[in-house]
Amino acid sequence: MKDFVESLQPFFGKWYLGPRIGQGTYGSIYSIHHDESGIRLHAAMKVIKVPKSESAIDELRVQGFTDEEMEEYFEKQVQFVTGEINIMNRFRGHDNIVCYEDHAVVRVPGKMEWYILIRMERLERLEDYFKRVNANCLQVVQLWYDIASALVDCHGSGVIHRDIKPENVLVSKDGFYKLVDFGISRYLSDDFATTMAGTYPYMAPEVYQHKAYDHRADIYSLGIMIYQMLNAGRIPFLPPYPKAITATDKDEAVYSRFGGKQIPPIPGVPQRIMRVLLKCVAFNQEDRYPNAEALVRDIQAISLTPQEEQMPLYDEKGYPMPMKANRRWIGKTSVLIALAALAALYGTAMLIFYLIKH
Repeated sequence: MKDFVESLQPFFGKWYLGPRIGQGTYGSIYSIHHDESGIRLHAAMKVIKVPKSESAIDELRVQGFTDEEMEEYFEKQVQFVTGEINIMNRFRGHDNIVCYEDHAVVRVPGKMEWYILIRMERLERLEDYFKRVNANCLQVVQLWYDIASALVDCHGSGVIHRDIKPENVLVSKDGFYKLVDFGISRYLSDDFATTMAGTYPYMAPEVYQHKAYDHRADIYSLGIMIYQMLNAGRIPFLPPYPKAITATDKDEAVYSRFGGKQIPPIPGVPQRIMRVLLKCVAFNQEDRYPNAEALVRDIQAISLTPQEEQMPLYDEKGYPMPMKANRRWIGKTSVLIALAALAALYGTAMLIFYLIKH
């Protein structure tokens, strides 16, 4: 695939291919660049191939498809993919949604093969950013607010994202958290009410159970993502940190959620956060926030102490740190601060005593 894509350079008249920087639902993400007035500018380009492989063509032939029928089938897939472009274009300029810039659809001459190129702003991976800035509890709350704000516009426009997870949140150079990858997003008016879509660890129970669902499924997925970030990288019902996690543990954790088991609070996380978070991840849709606007208001109202705001997500080795351990970190820090203050007071008192004597 990369060889053919390279042959299309320069893309959009002036852009050149760089390294692959990510993988989306339906395609690869590459860094692209061009030079302007001695300055190298960067962007990202999503490349989607239709069909994904030769085996997809072979499977249709086995099913009795003619060449004309296969061509019509794959052209509909191309139209399906361009639906993501239409959704992204609708939110161009939103602070918390990836900015679409341009696109092109290219058919390989003489072959039943298409490439869709989508140019968008270059963003940083969330995990890389969090580790680079040594992210803390306050930044998780800010991320929560930013993505909930993105959902206000998405849902207000009738769009459900359907795949909210850490990999689909990136960070701009200005520090805005942005929702990306609208590859399986759909309009509420579309006929998908019981279609299972998304990623299992973050999927809402009603989606997994093929029940009717709406925008509240996105609120649930966002809640699970925030829960994971505040729980040393572990979704609900996984063994507590630092116990090892097995494949069986992962399966049981997912099925516990889908089975209606009540999600427990995270030890060490402020109750003001947990109250909002547990409402997001309620098993029944009716018990969650009715819309993203209500969620945004409650996130805005969360008030943390300075010590709670600074609780780090990672330890000094860069591994996720549970909030319970952070509480101990806060306690130690408070003691050190108190001792430093006493030492300063003692030093001041001794200086005053010396000046009086002399």
